[in-house]
Amino acid sequence: MDDGDSELELEELSYEAKESLLSGAESDFFGVLSRVVGDVYHVWPMVRLADLVDIRAVGARHRSLLNRVTQYHVDFVLCDRGTFRPVLAIELDDRTHDRPKRVKRDATFEVTLAAAGIPLARFRVRPKFDPDRVLRKLRQAMKSGVELRTEELPRYRGRVPEDFE
Repeated sequence: MDDGDSELELEELSYEAKESLLSGAESDFFGVLSRVVGDVYHVWPMVRLADLVDIRAVGARHRSLLNRVTQYHVDFVLCDRGTFRPVLAIELDDRTHDRPKRVKRDATFEVTLAAAGIPLARFRVRPKFDPDRVLRKLRQAMKSGVELRTEELPRYRGRVPEDFE
């Protein structure tokens, strides 16, 4: 590659595809989440916080607020099936969320989403996620946030299959 050349040769790039976008716990939760709300809402994993909110400020304040949210993503977002409007953000919290830096990051999430009127539901990582418990917590988070179509959420009567890890 020439010094002034801005294009990199393919051989010089050290990229490879990830095995999965989701961790094991995220994948398990996604399965449960899709079963309990997938008929009512789209479930999107790994959504950048900056893609969930519009920043109304201008100039330097806009750049400052954008920089605050660009580097982060939420684990899952429920979106209205007709409009794709985000109606609920979801975070899975493992032990790393107890670290001081992570607590500060989580506070940024909470403040940003609250300012935008998007409720946030937090779930602790578990070996298995109970669909009824997940649905209860989703309803609770939605009721405490902006007005949503919670009456349309199905009552989950199924159980997690025995082989579900």
